[in-house]
Amino acid sequence: MSYHWQKMADTRRQVASLVILILLSTLFFRLFYLPRQQGLRLEKSRLQGLRLERDSLKKVYSQTNVAPLVAKKPPPDDIKLKVLNEEIQPLSISSMPDFLKELTSPRFLRGLEVVSIHDKPALQEEGYDLATSVVALQGSFFTISSLVDRIEKIPLLVKIRDLSLKTTEKGGSDVVAELTLEFYQWRGHL
Repeated sequence: MSYHWQKMADTRRQVASLVILILLSTLFFRLFYLPRQQGLRLEKSRLQGLRLERDSLKKVYSQTNVAPLVAKKPPPDDIKLKVLNEEIQPLSISSMPDFLKELTSPRFLRGLEVVSIHDKPALQEEGYDLATSVVALQGSFFTISSLVDRIEKIPLLVKIRDLSLKTTEKGGSDVVAELTLEFYQWRGHL
């Protein structure tokens, strides 16, 4: 009789082990496999949508002639190009210090405060001299953006190469703008 009970106990252990193995497999399948499978399905459908969009754009671009649209665009009204083409005369400013003096005048700054000015050594390139200065200004974002617009409209070969904005330690609406200005002076023209 004890042999019969022992055989039943072994069978129960085997069934319990099999049930636990099935439960662990199901748990693994639901926790790891299904979410990844659903993610892959989503990515495949996105990729298919992008392919369809690409194909439809190719079809539209192949049927549309873009060249006349580009040709009808008027030339840019850039004052720097006009100076280079000698359509207009540049200002009588002949050096970077003169330009900085004009730039930092109260009538040009209009509510901005000059924090610092650092000149870099001038570089002599083929046919022109390049003077670079870093100017730090403090004021509202609006006044700084309008200053940048005014600099772009000056009939001089001045380029704002870098512009970085930082908030002031005081807080409020003031920011400190650091502009790297490049002043090009053509030899023999100014």
